[in-house]
Amino acid sequence: MENINFNYDAAIAALATACRLRPHDHTCWNKLGATLANSGRDGASKAVVAYHQGLQLKPNYARSWSNLAIAHAQLGEHNDAARFYLSSLVLNPQATHIWNFLHSAVLNMNSTLPLEEANAAEGDKKAALEAVDRRDLEACTRVIPGVLDPQALPARMQEPAAAPGGDPRLHGPLRGACRHGAPDPHQGTLRPLVGGRNCS
Repeated sequence: MENINFNYDAAIAALATACRLRPHDHTCWNKLGATLANSGRDGASKAVVAYHQGLQLKPNYARSWSNLAIAHAQLGEHNDAARFYLSSLVLNPQATHIWNFLHSAVLNMNSTLPLEEANAAEGDKKAALEAVDRRDLEACTRVIPGVLDPQALPARMQEPAAAPGGDPRLHGPLRGACRHGAPDPHQGTLRPLVGGRNCS
């Protein structure tokens, strides 16, 4: 109810309590992440942590992957956003609305790179845009690095995720590549956060 009234502080507090009471419920973590992201301020970086907690519990939950992509797009991390949108599509190809978000992320890929690196990556970006425009999932996974391989996913986790306010470093089945401890589908696990942005 607090979300509907845009009382994000109360909604975040209620969902954080829900996550503490039901730490194995991936949907609680996803809702907490979405509420954090929608709250504005520094919510997107905190949302990334909540989404990862949920993905540790249910790594094949496509909605969390697309929400994770949205949070990265809000942070201006379009390369990560593109691979997470694509990961969501790999899990749920029927979610055709994701192609529009993926297109936007690919258009903005490499925008934070130094000019020389961005120019060097332009060929890959062009190939990715062409694959997205054709809605060719297989071609996209070949040209956008770090996309989820559903066959490499671990089973649902039985261990509880850390409650909000606890240690922000993530442990468990999905250690990975982005500065927020984002899943690296090629490694299959989340690494603890080291350096980069503070997500607590």
